[in-house]
Amino acid sequence: MQQWEIDVFEFAHEAHYDQYSNDGRDYFHSHIIPVVNNIKCAITDNGDFSETDYRNMVTAGYLHDVLEDCLGKYLKSHNRNITISLIRSEFGPKVLDLVLEVTHTKKNTFPNLTTREGYIIKYSDRLANLSRPIGKSTPEFIKNYMKGSIFWKTE
Repeated sequence: MQQWEIDVFEFAHEAHYDQYSNDGRDYFHSHIIPVVNNIKCAITDNGDFSETDYRNMVTAGYLHDVLEDCLGKYLKSHNRNITISLIRSEFGPKVLDLVLEVTHTKKNTFPNLTTREGYIIKYSDRLANLSRPIGKSTPEFIKNYMKGSIFWKTE
């Protein structure tokens, strides 16, 4: 891992510390890491994305749930609470824009999705959620989650 990825890994790991998924697993390792891996698979060796795009998308992948789950949480390593301005100052305005783009304001709605990068991050997130152990999710949960994963208007 390069230093920029180590930095965001540690930031996201600390932000999600003591957070568990519905099936009782460590949230960072059971969700955040699979999302980042999905993003990397989607954009590796794709000539459409520059190194900067790669770095911004992977960074936003690590941070994609921070505003939804950790806003206001105190980070010892930064001696301050998680805020939008902290994300901007630590990781830049483009990363913040991507995180805001994939952050939903209401359950299963994504009104801010506008860029190809944002869609890749959001689909990586949804894929990671759908790929988790099915035994821990009810058929009703899975059906509703799949229904909420349709990001386009159907006729």
